[in-house]
Amino acid sequence: MTTTISRPSGVHTIPRELVHRIAIAEVFVTSIAARSEAEFVTTAQLPRSHAYFGDHTGGLEFRYDPMMVMEAARQSGMAVVHSYFGIPFDRAFLLRTFNGTAAAGPVWEIEAQPAELELVTRITRLYKTDDALTGLSVEVEVTRRGVRMLSVDSKFSWIERKQWDLLRRNVRKAAGLSDLFTEALPLGTRATPAEVGRQLASNVVISSPRTAGDATIATLVSDTNHATMFDHPVDHVPGSLQIEACRQLGVSALNSRTGCGTAALDSVQSNFTGFLELDRPSEITATVVTVDDGHATIRATIDQFGRTAAHFELGFTLPFGARSDR
Repeated sequence: MTTTISRPSGVHTIPRELVHRIAIAEVFVTSIAARSEAEFVTTAQLPRSHAYFGDHTGGLEFRYDPMMVMEAARQSGMAVVHSYFGIPFDRAFLLRTFNGTAAAGPVWEIEAQPAELELVTRITRLYKTDDALTGLSVEVEVTRRGVRMLSVDSKFSWIERKQWDLLRRNVRKAAGLSDLFTEALPLGTRATPAEVGRQLASNVVISSPRTAGDATIATLVSDTNHATMFDHPVDHVPGSLQIEACRQLGVSALNSRTGCGTAALDSVQSNFTGFLELDRPSEITATVVTVDDGHATIRATIDQFGRTAAHFELGFTLPFGARSDR
């Protein structure tokens, strides 16, 4: 472990390279400290408005987005890895799982001041290759003024850049693509913002949904010019964009089934098993599993080249008045 970084909470954000961001405005973590070799405390501040995370409808624009808090938790994990485990900045990271469960209640309300969060990050498992640390499993408990907001757990690993380059070349070659990614597909036609619970067209990440039996299907829209989703250049579809695509498809599917308007995301279970290329189309398929007593669950997959690259289960709280199927 390296020397503890000591920064006063709320004064300024930690260095952006610690959380894999280029834009300082996208850094939420404001301090980091170690309690032990396996437990760390970070603080974060959430802005009251955000062009991407704050863009919702149905009253959700007055509440913080769980995906924003999960991003703060992701940043906390990255800061711990670099600051306390000495992992170099040139390593390439692979996200394996990323899960979150939100608490209910007024803790999510946007107030007159930015939300100040405390995040306790616990290392639950170390992964080693030839005695070198190459991955972690972590749990992050997020609170606001001592009230639980969100529980997150994830598994991720990292490899040297030369290994990454070889891996990506081999994956693309197996798919019949050129060795190097150069340009994403044209955007295509997006769904209307109202279909997916957004106000701004620029934040819509799927095509207009269609139904096939019990399934709702859409094509992924990857806008590599988006300031938040593509804060820095990448050669594949980021995991956070995949989750957002499933959320938007789930919102649409639930509205069609129950007339609930914009359902509120309250849990995410994700398992990433392969890369999604930016220069080939990806198809998202969502199925409503349960609708019961104001809560709904959907399962979703994202497919490319005829194989599934990621699996998701998302939970939603339905607005009052949409308690059962139509």
